[in-house]
Amino acid sequence: MKKIILLLLVIVLVNTATAQQVMKRQARPGKNKATPEQKAHKQSERMEKELALSADQKTKVYAALLNKNQKAQEIRKKYPKGTADNTTKKEEMKLVRKTFTDEMSSILSAEQQNKWKEYREKKKGGMKRTKYHQPAEEMKRNETGN
Repeated sequence: MKKIILLLLVIVLVNTATAQQVMKRQARPGKNKATPEQKAHKQSERMEKELALSADQKTKVYAALLNKNQKAQEIRKKYPKGTADNTTKKEEMKLVRKTFTDEMSSILSAEQQNKWKEYREKKKGGMKRTKYHQPAEEMKRNETGN
């Protein structure tokens, strides 16, 4: 009798855990679909703190971010995931990022550009560091073959 109750309890727990995972997956697609304006506002606020932007610089940075985010959104709509034109999409996004970087160079001072470059490298490094969710040390060992 105890075995049957234990078995039923395990089945209920597994079923509950599976149902929660399915619900999480279904909730993701619409999650955090911020508009280009919302993204630009959040990014400009972060950059204001990181780079100590003046009020004039902040408005220019916001305009540049808004332009970049709108163009990126248009490109994502133009080439949805799974389409054959993935290389074209990448090239267009690369051009948008290059244009944004050039625009930022004209807005920021030399010191701010250095801070921004460091911030981007730090942010980029954090994303690349964990390949397949491995700690950085383990990833280095795997790359060197030790």
